[in-house]
Amino acid sequence: MSDSLNRVKQIISTLFNVEEETLTESSSTATVSEWDSMGQLMLVLELEQQFDISIEPETAEKLTSIAAIVKLVDNPA
Repeated sequence: MSDSLNRVKQIISTLFNVEEETLTESSSTATVSEWDSMGQLMLVLELEQQFDISIEPETAEKLTSIAAIVKLVDNPA
């Protein structure tokens, strides 16, 4: 498992109060009930801070799964 995946899972686990062990790359807004629109905003801010990246609003709205987030943080440009 990649370091990015582990870090993203840890962030989501903390933000949405879910067990990290239950999260997979396919976990998404559809499978994590606490991951709502307000949660999405908090998640984007946390990702920007933790990974020292800037996420454009158009990109942020597409970050609806752990796989999509890992892909972005591994290739931010």
